[in-house]
Amino acid sequence: MESLRPRRWGSAGRRPGLPVACGRRSGLRFGIRFHSDSGTIPRVAELARLAEAAGFDDVWVCHDLLKRDAWITLTAIAAATRRIRLGTAIANPFPTDPSEIARSFPTCVRGRRGPEMHP
Repeated sequence: MESLRPRRWGSAGRRPGLPVACGRRSGLRFGIRFHSDSGTIPRVAELARLAEAAGFDDVWVCHDLLKRDAWITLTAIAAATRRIRLGTAIANPFPTDPSEIARSFPTCVRGRRGPEMHP
């Protein structure tokens, strides 16, 4: 097992990588969650693009009851990003039929080159 202490500077004076306890080596991931009141769809897509550029791993969008559909926002985010993973923080099967959720999912990822989505 590797030490959780940060690495020391090497003899060449190069700056070391992240401490073992941070970043990908430890499996730690960072995400951001949006809900219907987070802004307009173009604004949320832009924020997701900025989160991707800042190194975030995941973007989650809530499917809020009686508010904006999460699948529409996720489709806009999918079009604006490439690497970041997308998912629904909440996909409530009671107001939305599960077959409708199943049909919405492929629409979001169609044409996107990147990692999977998590409904």
